[in-house]
Amino acid sequence: MADLREQLRAIIAEIAEIDDLSRITDDANLYKELGVDSMQALEIVLELEKRFNVAIPEAKLKEIKTFGDAVRVAKDAGAPD
Repeated sequence: MADLREQLRAIIAEIAEIDDLSRITDDANLYKELGVDSMQALEIVLELEKRFNVAIPEAKLKEIKTFGDAVRVAKDAGAPD
């Protein structure tokens, strides 16, 4: 099974329609660099919660600006590495 980073990268790529996965680096800003909008961000979090059976508190959503932030928040919520 793919690790957390690979799965999250695939989720973001699918939802944001990004063909080049190499663009999704730890410091890539989801909004400014990858073109994710607020609805897509919510969709990404919901898919992450469903896939990893975790709950991400609403307050944590504001902390997710980069791919690395998304990985950290997912781990903090209990997603397996």
